[in-house]
Amino acid sequence: TDCRYFNSRVEYLDRRMPFNSRTHAMNVRTAARVVLIGPTGRLLLLRCEGGPVAGDAAFWMTVGGGVEPGEDLLAAARREVAEETGLIEVTFGPAVWYSELLLTFHGAATLFKETFFVAHTGSETLDSANWTALEREMIRDWRWWSVPEIAVADEVIYPDGLADLLPDVVAGRYPRTPLVIARV
Repeated sequence: TDCRYFNSRVEYLDRRMPFNSRTHAMNVRTAARVVLIGPTGRLLLLRCEGGPVAGDAAFWMTVGGGVEPGEDLLAAARREVAEETGLIEVTFGPAVWYSELLLTFHGAATLFKETFFVAHTGSETLDSANWTALEREMIRDWRWWSVPEIAVADEVIYPDGLADLLPDVVAGRYPRTPLVIARV
């Protein structure tokens, strides 16, 4: 199991025990994440701390969240962007990455299955008026980052290796099918 995400302060499942989905019952959280690129080619990241995943750990992540019942991945991505940023004028592209993580979420072992969509916006003006209670609990800051800034950051940024993944996406070179960037 590759659990190089966030940092050691995040509560992970025991890495010494091999995970087998047939023998281990756990919650599954399907999520849509968004690689949101602004007019200057910078990526929006949210700084999170506290809440059901992070505890006291602080980390930066892309916009996005869980898929609601009856919602498909793209609809969830659109809703999350509107909710977390207030941006409505957003052009969505394809799903570019897929990730699986094992984390403790609300005190329970949870398999996160995340699909990352690329999206572009002409505005960097953000609004938190539509944040949910969970977003208010977790999000501490937001910032537009350039790829070089992400590459030299000494803060924890998810997904792991984001600086290496971004150049092709920012340049509009998308994989034919989502690239698997982490799998349990």
